[in-house]
Amino acid sequence: MRLGVGDGIELRLEGSASSEALSVDSCPSRRRLDARLDGFSAPAVGVKLAVLDEASLLPRLSVAASVTLQDEGSGLIADLSPTLRLTASRSIGDDASIIANIATAWDGSSIVPAAAYTLSLAGALSESLAVYAGLFGDIALGSGAAHSADAGVSYTVSDALSAEIFGAIGLVDAAPEFYGGIGFAVGIR
Repeated sequence: MRLGVGDGIELRLEGSASSEALSVDSCPSRRRLDARLDGFSAPAVGVKLAVLDEASLLPRLSVAASVTLQDEGSGLIADLSPTLRLTASRSIGDDASIIANIATAWDGSSIVPAAAYTLSLAGALSESLAVYAGLFGDIALGSGAAHSADAGVSYTVSDALSAEIFGAIGLVDAAPEFYGGIGFAVGIR
């Protein structure tokens, strides 16, 4: 959920639900184990601030900071996992844009942050329908890099509601092989 509280200031409350099918070859019996994981991510609260509007050759810049509230199942907040993100976007004509993000995030258990990036190209097909494709990944010290490519379609129902369907493929072994999903964004202004 995003709440605009002033010119260039947005408060955010984020989270997600997931359902994941797992299939693992067990050792030493070599039997295949199948399972399903369902659940919700820990909620994150934060703020996004506009830094610079797009002008001439300069991109639009914003910075976002959030804290993920990890409760570890105890009912008490055990870890605060901060994330800092810098976003740059630049229009390409009237109906397309290129968007880049760089971020750093701490997982609450290590003092060493992970780095993340995205690079996307988005285009409007109509006033309410848009498509995008991009590259994204993260690099965590000691566990290698996970790079993926994704594409999706979004439909804007109103200024306060949009829906999206997407899919992604892993480009390296450390990334998930494939996943997809649907999402909804609700805004309060």
